[in-house]
Amino acid sequence: MREIQPAANARYVDDFLPFHQDRAFLDGARARIEARLEELRLRLHDGKSRVYRTADGVTFHGWRMLPDRRRLVRRNVIGFRHRIRAF
Repeated sequence: MREIQPAANARYVDDFLPFHQDRAFLDGARARIEARLEELRLRLHDGKSRVYRTADGVTFHGWRMLPDRRRLVRRNVIGFRHRIRAF
């Protein structure tokens, strides 16, 4: 059986974001990911593992990922400004 790949994805160490237009595809991908992780005696974090609409964006490693742009999360901008002032 041939695996169907997501339209796009982002990954950093143990965090990953698969992107696809079809919610059913993402639900199926999640089930396959959970099954594979179970074989490794691992599991997804319930509070951090959700399906989002791409149009709404998602926060990933301090960045707000949107379809047409990426923005630094406001909390990080404020912290950066405080560190600059202290310097």
